[in-house]
Amino acid sequence: MSGHDLVFHMADTACVRSYSNKDWEAIHKHLLSLCQKLENNGWKKRNGMTQVQKILTHMQKNGSISKREAEIDYHIQNFAARMADLRAAGHRIVRTSKVHPTTGQKYSRYYLAGKKR
Repeated sequence: MSGHDLVFHMADTACVRSYSNKDWEAIHKHLLSLCQKLENNGWKKRNGMTQVQKILTHMQKNGSISKREAEIDYHIQNFAARMADLRAAGHRIVRTSKVHPTTGQKYSRYYLAGKKR
């Protein structure tokens, strides 16, 4: 695992831990800022948008996104972490439960709610 990959892995781990233990929030925010610097200055800047930017653009253009859309369309594996990144960046995200009209399976859609905090 490269140094950059390790920072992203640590940020994902801290994100998950911060949900159950508030002491991890400051660590997560610090690691998230390091990840954003790496993303903004690294290969993602040269090769297109970050995962967070892809989700945000999708939501702005289409109104909402589901976890399945993010996985299939953008190859995003850790959707919950990207939603947490958007929230940490001040975006207000609303989740609604839906039922697929054909399969009857329940799923969630995520919407931008109002202006950034």
